[in-house]
Amino acid sequence: LMQSLSECTAVETGEEALEVALSSNPPDLILLDILMPGMDGFEVCAQLKAASQTQDVPVIFLSSNTDVEDKTRGIELGAVDYITKPFHSDEVKARVRTHLTLKKMREDLQEKNITLERQVKEIKAMIELLREKDLRLIERDRMAGIYTLAAGIAHEINNPLGFLKSTISALKSGVDKMSLALGYWGDKPVSD
Repeated sequence: LMQSLSECTAVETGEEALEVALSSNPPDLILLDILMPGMDGFEVCAQLKAASQTQDVPVIFLSSNTDVEDKTRGIELGAVDYITKPFHSDEVKARVRTHLTLKKMREDLQEKNITLERQVKEIKAMIELLREKDLRLIERDRMAGIYTLAAGIAHEINNPLGFLKSTISALKSGVDKMSLALGYWGDKPVSD
């Protein structure tokens, strides 16, 4: 039935189904009957959904059981579909193609999510680097502002100090000249 769609492996028992499914190369989709020798399909489905390597593999039940309880139980155990016998091969193929397409889309979406998460981390790291550079630039600008302010204050202080220094120097020179002049006149008698 499925040979025209893909490579298929047929097994007879639930134990064989688990052995094939839990191998290093799990199938893309599992068609599973409920009534099988040994372990039934419900138990196989439960174990497949519990195993990390097969939990995302779509399981479609093919069964002659038409009870609503069986259909509901199959879906609740993680099956994606439930087809009752007798079935039409074209319907089964169409459902298999649909679930294989959905599985591929989920896998593609997961890959894109992983890529997006990686890109978000990279963008966050770049934002953090830019923030740190911004802080360094702000600090540099702040220090340059402080330097400019200090230079302005020094200039404002130096102007009056320079004025005072030159004034004091001129006064000192004047006092020295006066003292010389007084000393010169001090030696001379004062006439009436």
